[in-house]
Amino acid sequence: MITTESLLIVQHNQSGIALSRKEQLSAYRQAEIRPAHPVRPPQDTVAFSEEGRRLSQQSSDPEKKEREGADRPGFSIDKKRSPNTGKLSENEAEQVLTLQQRDREVRTHEQAHLAAAGQYAQGGASYTYQRGPDGKMYAVAGEVSIDVSKEQTPEETIDKMETVIRAALAPVQPSSTDRQVAAQALATINQARQELQQQHQKEISFSGKDHSGHSDHHPSTTDTSDYFPKETVPAAHPHSDTFSQAVSVNQYL
Repeated sequence: MITTESLLIVQHNQSGIALSRKEQLSAYRQAEIRPAHPVRPPQDTVAFSEEGRRLSQQSSDPEKKEREGADRPGFSIDKKRSPNTGKLSENEAEQVLTLQQRDREVRTHEQAHLAAAGQYAQGGASYTYQRGPDGKMYAVAGEVSIDVSKEQTPEETIDKMETVIRAALAPVQPSSTDRQVAAQALATINQARQELQQQHQKEISFSGKDHSGHSDHHPSTTDTSDYFPKETVPAAHPHSDTFSQAVSVNQYL
């Protein structure tokens, strides 16, 4: 084992330089703590390629990226749409606005049918779509299926057809098909009332109150004013007795 003191003595004898004990100890301590090479503090390093550095600068400055992109032909800055779609022409933009309005009208129209039809609506509304210049699909037509069949009794049929009429005319602007459905439902109501009158006559006949088989009562039809304004009731239809009691829905709308 070589101590610090003996090592300094050996160095002293070899160099031939006389050093005091204090100087020897000081020189040794300095030599002991001095590193052979300077030590750099550790640090995290990241290597960037030229392409990576360029992309990093672009991503850190999105406004600059948009300005550069706007200089390219056929490029339109629209944060709501992909830059790859380009810019809509004025005519295409008008088409999109028209389709958007039509989509709202169609959906509102069919939802009005559904809300009024209640239990007689067969499923939800079905729509016909059209693709706009912006690539989106817009509803341009729709329909709601409603059960218009007769019920087991005339009374039930009348109640049902009244609901059908309300459902058919529920939209602000009923279509020609809607008006036809309402007119057919009204005709069914008239038929049901005639059936009720016939049943009433049979009951009177069987009870013996009317042995002659005649009655002062006449088959009645539905008062169209229950569903439509009086001024909308048309003159008798030249080809149909049923529609002579029905209302002209076209005049109503």
